[in-house]
Amino acid sequence: MNTVPPITGKSRTDVPLCMDLLNQQVLNKGTAFTGDERSEFGLHGLLPPQVEKLGGHSPALKNPSASLLPPLNELRSVAAQIAIAVGLEAQKDGVAPRISEDELRQRVLKMQWTPAYPMFV
Repeated sequence: MNTVPPITGKSRTDVPLCMDLLNQQVLNKGTAFTGDERSEFGLHGLLPPQVEKLGGHSPALKNPSASLLPPLNELRSVAAQIAIAVGLEAQKDGVAPRISEDELRQRVLKMQWTPAYPMFV
C-alpha cells in the first residue's frame, strides 16, 4: 500500500506549520500533502511549483491506496506541465525572461526529448 498517513498530533498546536513543517524531514510529505492538509498547515505557495504540479496528478488524490506517481503513459505530459510551471515561477521570481505561457509551452514541448528506438533486423 502506497498511502502516506495524515499528520496528526494531540492538539492543533502539536503540529508545526508552514516552513517549520517542511523543514522537519520526518513530517515533510512533499507531493503527498493533500489539498486539505496544504490549506490546514499553510503550505500553499511554499512547496516548489514542481511539487504542486506533480502532486496534482497523483492517483492517490482519488484513491488513497493508489500510487503517488502518475501512470507511466502520462509521464511525458506531466513532465511538460511541471517544466511549464517551473518556467512560470522563474518568470515571476525575475530569474527568467518574460514570455507568454503559450510561448513557454511551445518551447518546452519543442525541447522535450522524444524516444526513438531503431529497428535492428
